[in-house]
Amino acid sequence: MKSQFSSGFLFGESILSDNVDNVVWGEYDIVIMTSSWDRRSICMTASTGLKSKHAIYLFFENRDTQGLRDQHDKVIGAYLEKVSRSNASLITGRSEDVEEMWAKIFRKIIEIHRQIVRPLNILLDLSACPRYYALAVLGNCIRRGLAAKITFFYSEGTYQAFTKETEVIEFSFTKGRWQTVPIPSLEGSCDPEKDKYFLVSVGFEGNKTMRVLHREDPDRISLLFPDPGTKPEYVSIAEVQNRNIVDEFNIPADQVVRVHAGDAIGAWKGLTEANLERSTENIHYLCCGTKPHALGLGLRALSLGNPTVYYNVPESHPVTNVYPSGLYWSFIIKDLSALF
Repeated sequence: MKSQFSSGFLFGESILSDNVDNVVWGEYDIVIMTSSWDRRSICMTASTGLKSKHAIYLFFENRDTQGLRDQHDKVIGAYLEKVSRSNASLITGRSEDVEEMWAKIFRKIIEIHRQIVRPLNILLDLSACPRYYALAVLGNCIRRGLAAKITFFYSEGTYQAFTKETEVIEFSFTKGRWQTVPIPSLEGSCDPEKDKYFLVSVGFEGNKTMRVLHREDPDRISLLFPDPGTKPEYVSIAEVQNRNIVDEFNIPADQVVRVHAGDAIGAWKGLTEANLERSTENIHYLCCGTKPHALGLGLRALSLGNPTVYYNVPESHPVTNVYPSGLYWSFIIKDLSALF
């Protein structure tokens, strides 16, 4: 399956397949991969037609007790050494230390850009990469003219949930209180005379999303909702998890954009067609849902130019059991104004 959308200087294409080779292939200037206990972190290594001039792998300090990180580190390291023409660059640190980690990643991208001396063609595996770093790559590389084309690979996932005594199914992807921070290069603009508007991509952590909204106290809220979901039952779970937000803030149905949970380009298109933002408001996007939906928010922000995109930094990332669903996406973003 393929779909396309363009807005302003940006063009996007999404490709969906049950075969990794059908969604990611060819030669890139940089390939970026992230190791994790998440089993999806090694799915892209099934690509047999991928080559790159350079490679960056992110090996965060966070580890699991099952030994999955140890296994995945070896698989990703060996794969990148095989597909990259130069030695792969290892970047380490705590995933929650977002400013420090992003500085390391960005320095390496700048270094490679200076060597190649033209806008880059970048491939980033979104499957296990925290949203902060993926969106920072998108925003900085597009806005600074560092990349003409960025492709994001994404493996859909299924999750192991737990049920409380109340029989409410919940998923725990983050631990502790969220610190809400803007994505570098997607800070937007702010006029103290204007109302505060929040467009929120929602998912399975509705209670934590609610706490952020209470803290931020927006004047108006819209939602980006994952429907259909990776699995049919995920839609009803997300409905339950975010019901209090809809009820407390009186969010009408026409302020809820429903898009497939795994389609970043579909999210970008859906948000553009809905056109919920108002020039009389300070526009804020809050990424609490799927990674593809976060990417869709980033693309919408780049198209408009003035929204601020926020990421929720947790105190830590607990080990969660995530399994590949067997469906894979690629989201190909092109800067139509770049000389490639």
